[in-house]
Amino acid sequence: MGILDFLKRRDANPSQGTGKTTTLPQNDNKGKGYLLLFSANWCGPSKAFVKELKSVGFTTYTYVDVDENESLAMKFKITNIPTTVLLDAAGTEIKRWVGYDDEDPGQKKLIGFVQKSGYTLVDYFTKKPFAQNAVGDDDGDIPRPLNIPFTAADQAFLMREENRDKVLMIASDGGSKDETKIKLEVLLKKRPKTEAMLEVEGQLRSFFRTMFDGAGERAITESGGNSLLRKLAAATNLLQVSQLIDADDYDGAEHVKDMIRIANSFGVSFHMIKDEEYKRALAKYRDGVTV
Repeated sequence: MGILDFLKRRDANPSQGTGKTTTLPQNDNKGKGYLLLFSANWCGPSKAFVKELKSVGFTTYTYVDVDENESLAMKFKITNIPTTVLLDAAGTEIKRWVGYDDEDPGQKKLIGFVQKSGYTLVDYFTKKPFAQNAVGDDDGDIPRPLNIPFTAADQAFLMREENRDKVLMIASDGGSKDETKIKLEVLLKKRPKTEAMLEVEGQLRSFFRTMFDGAGERAITESGGNSLLRKLAAATNLLQVSQLIDADDYDGAEHVKDMIRIANSFGVSFHMIKDEEYKRALAKYRDGVTV
């Protein structure tokens, strides 16, 4: 029976201990090291563990999806997930944690051990300093702000709960690395918006408002003045329009692709502005209704 079959047949218990006690290694030269987090998108405890780490801005680890890296999981004899393994530069195992300590919010013991070990953690696959690896999340994997190097503080800011959706939207724009870097720098408030950016944003907002406000006005007409029906009609109409804009079979799909390409070239996120206008329309036509 392979590792994947074994893992999927058992209940990954989030409180299955944190591994045996290990004496903290002496690492006077503070060499490179690796912290591997073996996980999978289908594993609830793994997702909870990843959220624990992200909640304190700890992202300097290599996320290993056991579905995509079965040979590596077999090499390290992974029989339960999540499992976290600390290695030195030569690949020698220093310590492993099986499951996670659900009585230690933020996993301070694990993080403290890693930090005190003195290793400079790098990505196991690229052997380079972290740029922000993809980590499992309820909504799928969050792209490492696309292998673009940022400081640890900037990485932590981008991975905050209030910013993660924005990072995902920027990633979904599909721009080049340079275009994406500009958008993330704007989000970090390290790059001011130019007049050209503001003009492109204005045109995009005008397009979305025409679409969403049209859906909202139809909701008013369809509800016949009934506030509860209006709320339902508004939520339904606005969601349909939002999905339609991204649909490949939408009559204006080629026009939308052109708008995305143009917005990318100016360092503007098409999908972030769409989301802002969608939420504005919801507040106006659905949430703004007094029952």
